[in-house]
Amino acid sequence: MSDTTVQVAVRVRPFLQKIDGPTDKFVCGVQMGGPTTKVFNPATGDERTFTFDYSFWSFGENDSHFAGNKEIYQELGTKVLDSSLEGYNVSLFAYGQTGSGKSFSMIGVKEDPGIVPLVAAQIFELIKQKDAEQEGIAEADRIFYEVEVAMMEIYNEEVRDLLNPKGNPSGGLRIRESTKTGPFVQDLTFTSVKSYAQIEKTMDEGTAMRTVRSTQMNDKSSRAHTIVQIRFSQKKADPKKPDTLRTTRESLINLVDLAGSERQSHSGVSGQGFKEAIAINTSLTFLGTCITKLAEQAEGKKKVVVPYRSSKLTFLLKTSLGGNSKTIMIAAIRPGAEYYEESLSTLRYADAAKKIKNKPIKNEDPRDAAIRALKEEIERLKQQLGDGTGSVGESATGAESDIDLEEFDTLKKELERSQEIIAGLEAKSVTAEELSRSNEEALASTGMTLNFDHAALPHILNLQEDEQQNGKVAYPFQKIGESVIGRVGLDADPAEEKPDIILFGLGISRKHAIVRRTEDNKIFINAVNNSLLYKNGVLVTAEVELNNDDRLIVGNNHVFKVVNPLEAGYNATDGADIDWEMAQKEFIQNQLNSSSNERQKEIEERMKEMEQRVQQQQQDKDILEAARKQMEDELKRQKEALAETADDAEEIVALQAKLAAQQEEIARKEREFEELRQQRQRQQQLLDQEKKQQESMSGIQKRILELLPLVKDANEIAKVLKKTHDYQMKMVHQIDEQTSETVQDLVVVDTNTSINSTTIIADEDFLVRIWKMKSIFSAFLNCRETGREWPGIEPDDDPFDIEALDEPRPYGTSTIGLRSLMHLAEVHFDSDIVDFNGSACGKIAVALIPCDEKGDAQGVRRMLGVNADTDTNITPLDLVGKQFCFKLKLTKAMDLRQDQCESAFVRYSFPFDDVLHETNMVHGANPNPQWKYERLVIIEKVTPELQSFLANQLLILTVSAKMTGGKKRGIKELTDEIQELKASVSLTESLLRQVIDERDVHVAELRAVRSQVTEKDVLIAQLQIDLTKAKKDKKEKKDAEKKAKKEEKAKSEKKQKKEPSTESQESSTPVQQKETASGVAQSRPEDLVHIANLKDRVAELERDLAKEKNKPTTIVEKKSSICVIS
Repeated sequence: MSDTTVQVAVRVRPFLQKIDGPTDKFVCGVQMGGPTTKVFNPATGDERTFTFDYSFWSFGENDSHFAGNKEIYQELGTKVLDSSLEGYNVSLFAYGQTGSGKSFSMIGVKEDPGIVPLVAAQIFELIKQKDAEQEGIAEADRIFYEVEVAMMEIYNEEVRDLLNPKGNPSGGLRIRESTKTGPFVQDLTFTSVKSYAQIEKTMDEGTAMRTVRSTQMNDKSSRAHTIVQIRFSQKKADPKKPDTLRTTRESLINLVDLAGSERQSHSGVSGQGFKEAIAINTSLTFLGTCITKLAEQAEGKKKVVVPYRSSKLTFLLKTSLGGNSKTIMIAAIRPGAEYYEESLSTLRYADAAKKIKNKPIKNEDPRDAAIRALKEEIERLKQQLGDGTGSVGESATGAESDIDLEEFDTLKKELERSQEIIAGLEAKSVTAEELSRSNEEALASTGMTLNFDHAALPHILNLQEDEQQNGKVAYPFQKIGESVIGRVGLDADPAEEKPDIILFGLGISRKHAIVRRTEDNKIFINAVNNSLLYKNGVLVTAEVELNNDDRLIVGNNHVFKVVNPLEAGYNATDGADIDWEMAQKEFIQNQLNSSSNERQKEIEERMKEMEQRVQQQQQDKDILEAARKQMEDELKRQKEALAETADDAEEIVALQAKLAAQQEEIARKEREFEELRQQRQRQQQLLDQEKKQQESMSGIQKRILELLPLVKDANEIAKVLKKTHDYQMKMVHQIDEQTSETVQDLVVVDTNTSINSTTIIADEDFLVRIWKMKSIFSAFLNCRETGREWPGIEPDDDPFDIEALDEPRPYGTSTIGLRSLMHLAEVHFDSDIVDFNGSACGKIAVALIPCDEKGDAQGVRRMLGVNADTDTNITPLDLVGKQFCFKLKLTKAMDLRQDQCESAFVRYSFPFDDVLHETNMVHGANPNPQWKYERLVIIEKVTPELQSFLANQLLILTVSAKMTGGKKRGIKELTDEIQELKASVSLTESLLRQVIDERDVHVAELRAVRSQVTEKDVLIAQLQIDLTKAKKDKKEKKDAEKKAKKEEKAKSEKKQKKEPSTESQESSTPVQQKETASGVAQSRPEDLVHIANLKDRVAELERDLAKEKNKPTTIVEKKSSICVIS
């Protein structure tokens, strides 16, 4: 036995799209010459050189050293056949990144077959050649050749038989290991084939079964490792048994098409959360680890452990890498500088692989030898075991001995294990005819067929993402009249007629659609009971005609192309460019257009409504302004007319208060007007962005293509498992905090309908969850099909359960216009908080206050050098080149949603300081958190760019909060909480009764006071009448006194000398009257003070009464709330 190293070939594929111009290294990023391969990174100037056994240049078809599939077969495929003929095991596998051309090298296409079909075809050419060479040789001396084929895939660490899918147990086939033959797949079906046509047909059937299975759960088959095993046996007649052939040489050929390793930055899904990608990357990572360890071992490093058992793939390839096999590795790389890192990684593994040393030996009847050796071992063990009583016969050496029970058990276990290995080595082998018949019957029972004349009947042809499965399965419409498309299952009514075309998987109803074929071979289709059915991307709601090359999407995962060879003008070559991707893009584009049109219509309606509100606000503002001006004029006139009348001071004060209230109302209207203007500006920006981004949707179409079928799967699985979750993929508009522009993003929204809670799920999180959902659903189906009870979902591993997040996450955004600052206007307003869906989800209280560097609002004009008396109108341009300061206040939020209002805070940033600012976090669940946040912003110099930003752009406030409710609690914790609540309710009821009793007493007292107040009101009314009468009397007496003075003066002049005493007596009379009047006047204010005090006391008592009346209502409401929680 001699060691041989793994042979390594590197192949670079062409660009996916043809380019014009020279194909030099700077365009391709790769250069090859002989066995040497160089990769370049033009951006950095990096250059790496590697030397391998072969370097195949497949980039430029017109280049002199171009190598196609046939050239590669001549170099590698012939070595596979020659080694196989000599009796060696041979392995050939392709390794590389996704899209590097591995499958094209291994499988190829019909017009340009790859190594696998070419090797299969050449085996029979070789047999034909050898048979010709043996003409004339006696049959006893002739060599007979036998070929058997098996086909399997490794998907998510499960091994599946593709030729006999009915034989796949739950969890996949087991891999066993024999010391004689190495690892093998137990119960893998090998089919005996007599010609290449039978191999081709067998592989097509395997691919078809793979298509059916992958469609059932929407698995991406391109994410599976596919292995074709060809067992090539050479046999001769057994001299002892002339009617039997014995194997003289046997070779096992492993042709492995590995799944592409994923680099997520170039994949359609961000993050490495997608479990399928994780499983593939993990298995390929372990493969790389095995290659590295084997290379270290070949270099003489001691104590190296090769982790073959780390994955199913590496375990199966154990013989190929470092074992009994001659191995060839094709390292596939992509052209282009953007793939430099991936190509370098692939080439490094290939460089390590070429150091691996295998130990191939000729398989001189290895299976028969192994079975014979094991049977001899069994006979020896049986002899040792004797009759099972503990005594043994003669050993292999002829000596006699006794064995204890422990040794007896050990021997028994060895015997059982040997028998299992024999059963595995004597693998299931059936003829191609038997297997084909079985598979065709299984397919025909579903209305599917692989082999029929495509030109004979109208049919639908499957479209798959994997090119190897595309167009492999057809469903013909065989009868005139109606054919039913639907599913069957354990829940189907036994009396119900089976559908004509049976589809599997999610989203398929028992009676899904009806296809009608007319006498003149026209085809019509209609959905049943609103089932999911799309023609050319448009939902089918009524019967529609199907024409050639129409695309159908049935349920969640089935995509078809319509073929009607009986239609007038049919051409078989038409529609060759129609594939799965085209059908999906067409579907997505229709969905996006519909969604976008609805959103645009909604925005335009809101714009119209806002315009009306702005106009109404403007009219109100004009009316208030006119009223304010009128009031100012009236106040001015009143001041001038009543300036000398002290008794009218109260009226002046009242007018001033009324004017102040009017001015406050005008200010409020102005704030509302400004807020509406800002909202209108935001809506206009949103509408403009919507129209602009409709033209540039290609950036996220790939993500939609990846996520959309998975979202539909999640909904179907939730429905079957009775989970109250609805998943939607939505386009949302988010505002870039740096540019303030609205950008589109794609999110998955999970709505728990049982608690009316909505959650945004990140892409990577959703992809992990959908993988778990599929695994759980698969286990559920297995239980249902086998009649076992389904144990349900473990609470700690429930993919439908969205636990409260430990960290706050974005709740919504609020956009604030800054234009008012440029006019030195102080504004206070409540701004809407808008969620990811564009719906209002609360408000935030905001204030923008121009000020000086000390935060004084009164000093802003002084700081700017503006005359407060003359420069009343400030324009934004006046601030350019000057220092400017303002205060931003974020007081509180209002009406946040109850399910996400814990630990709320606000985050924002200005483009001119490039710093992320945050308010304090309000701990605890609070739908109305108060921050009382204030920040003084000092701009040393206003530039034209900054002035433009303040005048035209928006400040983005992002509100973040945790989900409320926390994690699920235990039964004991919930029971304790219920007891506490019950105790709280009991205490509250006791307090309530006590308060009601106190209220009754207080109400009685208040009624007594009210009676006193009524009496005092009568007294007040009487006093007011007396006061009015006193004022009137005073005025009359004053007039009478003046008149009396005049008359007295006239009389005094006539009687001055005649009656002096009388004059003195008369003169004293007005003085006495004056004193009397004065006495009356002095007594009145005391009464008025007393009355005022009485009024204040009455008002105070009335307020107390109102408060006491309200108290019981508040307490009753609290009691009711507690009861609801209980």
